[in-house]
Amino acid sequence: MRSGWMGKDVMNRDISWASWLLTSLLLWLLCAAVPLAAQQELRPLSLHFDEKPMRDVLDRIEAQTGLIFSYSTRLIDEQETVTIHLSEVSLEEAVGELFHDREVAFEVVERQIVLKRARRPRTERQTAVLTDSSVVMSVKYTVSGYVKDAVSGEVLIGATVTIPGGTEGTITNHYGFYSMTLRVEVGELLCSYVGYQRMASPLHVKGNQTIHFSLEKEVAQLSEVTIYSGETENIIRSTRSSEEQLHPEAVRKMPALFGEKDVIKSLAAVPGIKFFGDGSTIFFVRGGSRDQNMITIDEAPIYNPTHLLGYFSTIVPDAVKDVTIYKGDFPANYGGRLSSLIDIRTKDGNMNRFAMDGSVGLLSSRLSLEGPIWKEHISYFMSGRRSYITRVFQNWNNDIQDLHFSDLHLKLNYQINPNNRVFFSIYRGEDNFEVQQRNGISTGINWINATTTLRWNHLYSDRLFSNLTLLGSRYDYRLYMNIQENDYWNSRIENLTLKYDFTHYVNPGYTLRYGFQASGHFHDPGNMYLGGSEWDPGYDLSVKHTREYAAYISNQFIINNELSVRAGLRWTIWQNIGPATEYHIIQADGN
Repeated sequence: MRSGWMGKDVMNRDISWASWLLTSLLLWLLCAAVPLAAQQELRPLSLHFDEKPMRDVLDRIEAQTGLIFSYSTRLIDEQETVTIHLSEVSLEEAVGELFHDREVAFEVVERQIVLKRARRPRTERQTAVLTDSSVVMSVKYTVSGYVKDAVSGEVLIGATVTIPGGTEGTITNHYGFYSMTLRVEVGELLCSYVGYQRMASPLHVKGNQTIHFSLEKEVAQLSEVTIYSGETENIIRSTRSSEEQLHPEAVRKMPALFGEKDVIKSLAAVPGIKFFGDGSTIFFVRGGSRDQNMITIDEAPIYNPTHLLGYFSTIVPDAVKDVTIYKGDFPANYGGRLSSLIDIRTKDGNMNRFAMDGSVGLLSSRLSLEGPIWKEHISYFMSGRRSYITRVFQNWNNDIQDLHFSDLHLKLNYQINPNNRVFFSIYRGEDNFEVQQRNGISTGINWINATTTLRWNHLYSDRLFSNLTLLGSRYDYRLYMNIQENDYWNSRIENLTLKYDFTHYVNPGYTLRYGFQASGHFHDPGNMYLGGSEWDPGYDLSVKHTREYAAYISNQFIINNELSVRAGLRWTIWQNIGPATEYHIIQADGN
């Protein structure tokens, strides 16, 4: 009996516990349903406005529903005049009618009506109309052109060109060119770029046409801080995995050693790039070694991008127009390195007026000149820098005779016609160090970087852009044992490349890139010169002559607003040319 009573007591407690859980669940569901019921019980709305600001209409809806609107001012213009007449309609019908001509959706979150950009699946906007037993498809048309700075005429790299609503768009390439193929009736194009005012240009005809944008710089003004989630604004226009873009303004604002602004050191702000830590320009990218990084100036490689034994870089900041960093996932049109690519583009020169810029620093001075030779057709840009630190180091060591570095950038830009443009650029950088020994002999180190680039841009059509490039690069290193007698050890690298690149803008969601290149490389590992003539040590240190051929094809697909795919193939052939001698060291057994 006792055990039976115990079982009954346990069963009663189990029933009581289950009842408590059931009651709690019902209460929770009841509480959760209250906001839904409140939303469903919103009384019908009546709106009657003639040419009134949008804000007044939204205020009336808030007053009738007891809810508050939440939206981005980039999506809704509060001062836009609205005419609307509705009687006894639901909130959904009122919002739908108010924003019937734009892509706006809404969601009620607690006591707020959240307005956001409606997301539509990407579809081919083609319509068919039956007329006299025939089908007439909507006509596609291409809009292309260049985006430039309104004052200097410099092309802007990476500027965004979109249609209203942002459902389709593209970005400018390294030469400021864009192309879009549209299938819809568009009234205007919008162009924007970081640090510049947004510009709209009307489309007057529905056919292939050229529209150039000249953007003016934005005047910095302090205003309220607005935080956006970015959920509805970020629409993919290109695949940028492991790719960063650095603007010259960011370089100038960064702190620098002795006030010397440095393009390479500014990369320390880019995730994935780590510097050696001793203040030099030696850097590593995602675990790679320092020699696995390629640095190019106007597409030509720089083999030693440092001055003063690594503490300053070879690029004059005033000459830089754009810097693109690839830390992996290299596009198929690039090859030759494993770790990273730093692609530096220099200024083209002011097409409209003469300009001069310069500075005097603690260690060096620099001067830049630019202007038109033939207004709106030919321009030039020239920038030079030289250090004067010899006197500074002579205070600690009187044996130092010379210690300096210098850089020179020169570029010519010739716009032949709207379909053809030619660029010619030269860079030369030099380091020199001389010290006098106790026996009166002067020794030293000297190295020179030099590049030359000739490029021809040609438009075969509104959708096919091409660039033919002939470039040369040279690095010459000398270690002097006796400067007076011209005795030195020399090592050098030379490169000559011809390449042809094509970009086919099939439509805003599909871009095809392809091209080929042929290169010749010369490498002298090191030879001795006495009195300026090559010395024969009795064995041969062979120079290397090689050839490189490459072809590539790359496709970029924009599937939807959240997904973009870039796929490419690159074929490379490497050949060693001419005779060469190789030495193998064999260790003798027992000795």
